[in-house]
Amino acid sequence: MIEETAIDLDALVIEPFKMDSRKTSEFDCDEPLLNDFLCTEEVKNYEEQLLGRTFLVFYRGNLVAYYTVSTGSLRKENIVGSRSVKDCDKLTVEEVPAIVIGRLAVDHRFQRKGIGDHLVQKIIIESLKRERFIARLVLVQAKEAAFDFYKKAGFDFVNETRRERSRFRTRGTKTMFFDLKYLLENDLFRE
Repeated sequence: MIEETAIDLDALVIEPFKMDSRKTSEFDCDEPLLNDFLCTEEVKNYEEQLLGRTFLVFYRGNLVAYYTVSTGSLRKENIVGSRSVKDCDKLTVEEVPAIVIGRLAVDHRFQRKGIGDHLVQKIIIESLKRERFIARLVLVQAKEAAFDFYKKAGFDFVNETRRERSRFRTRGTKTMFFDLKYLLENDLFRE
């Protein structure tokens, strides 16, 4: 695999994971759980059970990243009072539909080159396309090391609840969300 100082983000090629996808065993993001998901039967089982879709990201033929998305929801009470969701009190549902970023990993040789930022933006844009718009939020269970990354991308933490505190103690993650409606209301989305 080639190491490069700058990446042409427009040259990234994103392909849906297939059971015979190439080069997954060479992927290493320095996070064993994320590597194992991609390099073992787990990703195949996830796909077969329709729990989410995994996408592989290639740069000049090299697997440089992957991400998994699915759908979910977030209880309205988790975002009431949030600075980024202004109309919570007007929501007529108890659970707000969401796109969930289940996993996002960049090979350690390609980290800190803008690939992760680019992929989060791509997921948000895909979530907003009119013909596919099925959610209000984008969610992620972020590990502490990724908090700043997601904050920089515009994500907020959900309200602190007993469940959130427990999740952080046991899994080391916190739920973060991005409100897609904000982009639409402020005319920041361009297809």
